[in-house]
Formats: sequence, structure tokens, C-alpha cells
Amino acid sequence: MLNKEAGWYLARFPVRDEETGETTWPEKWPDERIERETFELGPLESARSLFCKPRAEGENPFDQEAIENAFVAGNELELVRSLSVYTLPHGAAIVHGVDLAVTKTKASHLTVIYTLMLWPEDWSRQLLWIESGRWSSREIRDRILDHTRRYEGSYFVVENNAAQRWIFDIIENQADLELKDRVMPELVPFTTGMNKAHPQFGVEGVAVEIANGKWLFPTTGPGEVVKDVDQFRGEMEFYSRGAHTGDRLMAMWLAREGARRGRMAGRAESEPEDEKSLVPPAFNATQSVGARIIS
Repeated sequence: MLNKEAGWYLARFPVRDEETGETTWPEKWPDERIERETFELGPLESARSLFCKPRAEGENPFDQEAIENAFVAGNELELVRSLSVYTLPHGAAIVHGVDLAVTKTKASHLTVIYTLMLWPEDWSRQLLWIESGRWSSREIRDRILDHTRRYEGSYFVVENNAAQRWIFDIIENQADLELKDRVMPELVPFTTGMNKAHPQFGVEGVAVEIANGKWLFPTTGPGEVVKDVDQFRGEMEFYSRGAHTGDRLMAMWLAREGARRGRMAGRAESEPEDEKSLVPPAFNATQSVGARIIS
């Protein structure tokens, strides 16, 4: 690319600030005009022309029509902030995927907690909630503990590469909390490697599941969460082989691996070729939260 050559640089001027979401030119591009143009152009062309997000056709395995169908299928559902074992559908499982950012700087990636529910009848996956931010290690811990309280019986699949292993120590250290506020989530360490690129079980395997109608994406809920859902959709639509996987999409894949393989998701970095694409998780909806890390 020319921006990597001496004398050249890359400049992008989207109509909204990528950090704040505010219009960058309110006199010419007020919110009303941006919303109208986005609706008229559609999600892909508006992303290109208004938000400066190029997309090369043929490099993305996520089918745009399939993504739209998954969102249409979720129209009658709402984003769900909490579920107890008494309101959780019988036999369903709740899994959180946690994609950790290494630093908290403005230019760093986001830490994302992606929560899904696996339906036992047909193994469809329903998005329940997304949270993202540039949080400190203490903030990440507190959000994981909060999710543990909100979704009873759930468990977390947490990326366990070298730079992220600190999270397991800090979650166990709750000396600063009152006894009534302490809770030990169930954590499944997951090391990403070649499995991320596996055609059936990797990130691109999610595209196949979406095309097969196995995902439901609601968009009704609090504004901040809906914004994360919109960003998540963009990460699917503009996914490109070999490029950085969006933080929300990465967290979704981790949650999907937790749903697919259950609490044994972190046991191996690769899959045998004859493994089925859906493995019932070793999970009972009435099981209490375990104070343990599974390795």
C-alpha cells in the first residue's frame, strides 16, 4: 500500500468520530442528514462513502443477505441483560466470550464481553448482550463478576494468550470487595492459534452457521448496547481474510466455541477432522456457579 511508502500517508475523514460517534462536520452533516443518507445508501455503501471503510468484494465469507436474515430473525426478540436459572429455558446454556485488550490507550483495541444463549432444540445461538470498552484490569474484573451475577449458571471463555493471562489472577483476587459482593466466575482459558483459521470451527465457520440460519441477532435494547450490536454487524460485513478480526466478532467466536464445545473448549488448539460441528455442552441449567478455572 502507498501509505507504507516514504512520502505517503493515509488520511480518513468519516462523517462521525470513531471514538465518540459525534458528527465531524455538524454544519454540513448533522445527525439527521447522516441517518437519512445511511438509510438511503444501505449499510455497505454508507460504510464506504460516509464512514471511510473500504471493502474488497470476494474477501469476506460472511454473506450480506444471510447477515440481514439473522437480524430479521431477531426482530421479535430483545437484548437480555440478565437471566436466572428460574427464567432460563430448560436445557439452554449461556456463554460469555471475552476478548481482552492488552492496553487501555485510546488507540488500543477494545475489551469485549459477548453473551449468547444456546437453544437446546435446534442449537441456534441467540445474542443476548454485548459490552465493550477500553477498561482497566480492575474494570474488566468487575464487569466479569457483574455478568456472573446477572446470568446465573453461565461460564466464560477467555482468551489465554501470553499477554492476557493476568486476568485469571486478578479475578481470583477480590480482597478489595466486601464479602457479599465476592463471586467466583467459571472461566475456561482458551488459547487461539491455528484454530481461529479452521474452515469449519474458526471465525469463518461462523459465517456458515449464519448462512444456515443458526443465529439470531436482536437489536432492541439500551442505546449503548444497540450501538455495540451495530458495530458488531459492521465487523462481520467488513471482515477480510488476513486482516485484524474485529474485537466484537472475536469475542463472539470465543463464545461460540464455548457453546459448541462446552466447558472443554480450552482443552485443545485444533480439532480432529471428524469432530461434529455441534457438541452438546457439558452444562445443566440448574448447576451452581463454580469457583474454579478449568484447564
